[in-house]
Amino acid sequence: MGLKIGFAALVAATAISFSAGSASAADIAQPVYKAPMVAPAFSWTGFYIGAVAGYAWGEANINPTGALTGFPSVKTKPDGWLAGGTIGYNYQQGNLVLGTEGEFYWSDLDGSKSNNLLVPFIASYSNNWTGTLSTRLGVAFDTVLIYSKAGVAWANNDYTLNLGIPGAASFTGSDTDTGWLVGGGVEWAFARNWSAKIEGTYMDFGQKSKEFGNVGGVPLTADVDAQISTVKFGINYRFY
Repeated sequence: MGLKIGFAALVAATAISFSAGSASAADIAQPVYKAPMVAPAFSWTGFYIGAVAGYAWGEANINPTGALTGFPSVKTKPDGWLAGGTIGYNYQQGNLVLGTEGEFYWSDLDGSKSNNLLVPFIASYSNNWTGTLSTRLGVAFDTVLIYSKAGVAWANNDYTLNLGIPGAASFTGSDTDTGWLVGGGVEWAFARNWSAKIEGTYMDFGQKSKEFGNVGGVPLTADVDAQISTVKFGINYRFY
């Protein structure tokens, strides 16, 4: 009788052990749930380089002094195309983006005007190149950035005065002027590293005295007050 009870107990213990082992194997075989991969949020933070091209126009009010004192001023309205490059850095915190940006571009901005007097003179103003350094402040809506900018600008210009008399010489001066700029634009990141922008700027170089030479030993000078506006299209590559 005792042998039967012992054998029954052994069978029961074996069955329980087999059942527990099967449950453990079933637990191991269950697939492990993994959370879906989430793409990282787009960020404007980083260094970037780019290219720009566009159109420029402006005004240059040329007021004769020195040998031409008394002649009325002439306002030229130069315009032309521009093309160049961009380098900058952005830092994004939340939706706010703060950055600094430098640009350099060549232009064929040019314009001339006559004073239409009996003894006329013709004044011309042309811009050879412009460089800017500005701070950008913007608001990001994911891959779209709306921004404003302000800073300093340098413009290399040629100035010419022609007395408008047959056989009279032309007097030319060249100088690099410093001024300030304001502007703004919209930039769209159409790929992780690439973005495109459209931007407008206004630059004011104030009134500067320019010397063009002399007539009979009397300096030929003029006060030049110039402003330039631009609209530019650009494409940037961002480094991460």
